[in-house]
This record gives sequence, structure tokens and C-alpha cells, in this order.
Amino acid sequence: MSNSLFWVEDPSGVRSFTPPITPFEFPHAHFATRQVKYFFARLQRHILVAVLDKLQRIFKSSKGCSGWLAAFVAVLGLAMANEEEQKATRLIQTIEVHTETFSSSKDYARAANVACQDIDARMEFIFQIFHWKYNRRWNPLKDLDRDWAGEFGFGDENSQIIREVSQLVNENVAFLQMKQQGTVEQANMTHLTSHLVARFLLSFGCHNKST
Repeated sequence: MSNSLFWVEDPSGVRSFTPPITPFEFPHAHFATRQVKYFFARLQRHILVAVLDKLQRIFKSSKGCSGWLAAFVAVLGLAMANEEEQKATRLIQTIEVHTETFSSSKDYARAANVACQDIDARMEFIFQIFHWKYNRRWNPLKDLDRDWAGEFGFGDENSQIIREVSQLVNENVAFLQMKQQGTVEQANMTHLTSHLVARFLLSFGCHNKST
């Protein structure tokens, strides 16, 4: 769906589309597809802004470890969504080179690299904000022996979720460590999934309890 990011609101700016000489009863399939992609791109942007606004309010208003789980889920979801965005950017790179949108393949490769690296940098900043807010004093994923349900008000269900996430991380440490080393170059396009998620989960240190 990220292909829709190249759509413009003014129809005169649509590339490679020639209206039919004889009007059809229904919209041209190519034109309709672009409209649908543009709609979903706008929807995606709206949802992203809403999630970021909610996350900002959680960071500002929560006291102690309240809001920890909500913020954790929001950041994890953002990491997953941005990984998909990076993969889509690399796919579009290939398409645009073939359609000669850019003067050379190097032009789009450079633009795609900047876009993907910018996503990584922004997510790393969000990870840091999360840890500055919570993990200097509270680290539920690592300190499972503490009474998070009673002493800190997480509740039994939320505490169970935390235990299960911590267990998943510990069971897949090797995989996550491999994924977090991934870079956003074109050669790694098919391996971008989970690299941001891995960096976020491993940053809690729950796999290094013995240290």
C-alpha cells in the first residue's frame, strides 16, 4: 500500500495515465486502484498520528509504572508497522527504477536508504524515550520476581502477559540477536522483518538476568 505515497491529490499530476477516448461506465481499473491506495495511505497516516499522540499522552501523564504496558504495546506495534514500511520502500525502489521515475537507479537507492535509515533513527529515539520514562526504575520484563500484580497494580492478567513476553524473548534470544544486527540496505530487503522489534525487546535485558 505504500506505493500510494507517490499519488498526488491533483489528477493532473498522475503519471502514466491517459483517460480513455470513450468514457467508461465505471472508473478505469488502474485509476481506481490508485485511488484505493491513496485512501489507505491517508488512513495509515491518520492511524500513525493517533498512535503517536496517544503514546505521547501516556509518557506525559502516567506516574510510576502506570501506563507501562500500554506504552510497551504501542511501541512494539510501531516497530512492526515501520518494518513493513521499510520493506515497502525497498519494493517501490525496484518498481520506480523499472518505470524510470528517477534519472538512475542510484538516485532512488539513495533516497530509499535515507528513508529507511530515518525510520530506524526515529524508532531508536522512541525506544530511548520509553526507557528514560520507565526502565530506570521499573523493568517488568527482566524483574519477574517482583510482585507486579499486587505491589505495582499491574493486575493478574497484565502480569501474565509480561511473563509470557519475557519467556518468548528468552526462548528466541539467538533469533532476536541475529535480527537486531540487520541493516536496511537493499540486499537485506527480505530480512527486515523483526529487526526493530528485536532491538526493542533485547534492550530490556531480560535475557541477561544472570549478569
